[in-house]
Amino acid sequence: MKIKVMYFAQLAEAAGVSEQEVELNRSVTISEFIEDFLSRPVFQKCRQLPFLYAVNEEFAKPETRIEDGITLAILPPVAGG
Repeated sequence: MKIKVMYFAQLAEAAGVSEQEVELNRSVTISEFIEDFLSRPVFQKCRQLPFLYAVNEEFAKPETRIEDGITLAILPPVAGG
């Protein structure tokens, strides 16, 4: 199963890209995916941030099951002025 993951703000900086295609071996929830995905060393500084998620441009809850072909946006808190 393949999904597109979109990064914003600190996550995009840490990843060095704003989006990438990810292949999953099994069906997981967003929270399961995030727990595993953010365990990568590159995301160490971002692990404790309170994220919001969107699936195909609609906000989604962490317990939402990821399906093949979706776009998952991971939205960290941002400040502006």
